[in-house]
Amino acid sequence: MNLINGDNEVIYTPQAIATAQLTLVGVDFRCFDCEQEDPINGALRFDMHSTYLALASQTQFVESVVKEARNVSTTDRSEEHRTWYAVVRSRTPLGKTKENANVNKIKAIIVSAQMRAEPHELWMEEDEYDGRFNRVAQAMKENHFKTERIGNKKARVDEHENKFKQPNAAQQREQPQERLPLVTGMIPYSKLVQKRNMDDLKTELEFRGVQPADIPDKISARKGMLKNLGTARLIDGGMNEAVAIEHKAFKRLSAAPFNLND
Repeated sequence: MNLINGDNEVIYTPQAIATAQLTLVGVDFRCFDCEQEDPINGALRFDMHSTYLALASQTQFVESVVKEARNVSTTDRSEEHRTWYAVVRSRTPLGKTKENANVNKIKAIIVSAQMRAEPHELWMEEDEYDGRFNRVAQAMKENHFKTERIGNKKARVDEHENKFKQPNAAQQREQPQERLPLVTGMIPYSKLVQKRNMDDLKTELEFRGVQPADIPDKISARKGMLKNLGTARLIDGGMNEAVAIEHKAFKRLSAAPFNLND
């Protein structure tokens, strides 16, 4: 409803000035009936409606949330700022009615703001008002509950500083991590296949003292026999029997290549 010239000075149009003056005396410029209801001011109302269009989308009550978020983040996002904003908004009616929801909500917010402001006009005349205001401000800023919460947290830390944290059972491995066969030189039984390791198994079993006539024809039987010999060798070396049985790899003793890749 105004113009800005090259010197960034605001120039109010005659229509804007006339509209502001008539609004102060109670003329409703929201009415769309520009001729029948008000023949005197109808032309000015039509000029305002045709020149300054209303917002096409519904954004009421959105700008208030945006402004609050901006005000909080202008300085910092501390708990103190969030607390006093929450205190103010806790008394603001935010419900919706079945009919004329936006209108009734605006009226309810205005009435709520008036009800909160009017008692302060009376309290400001009292001598104790400034002291009460300062005490509340100090409680909201300097003696905020965040100070007590952080103090309690520090006390708990000091109390348990000599106690080690209990290990997380979900992160404990049931078995120790084993080094890869390529590093240890051990050969996994599961990697041996009939296509490339039948002769290797025969050579390894013969080197360990098995007679050629006693060597099985199937690869599963050969691997089982080799595993039994490997387990017995580990037990003889001093390893626990249960641990030796769980071993899934063997150490090659013969000159068999034991290729694990085709």
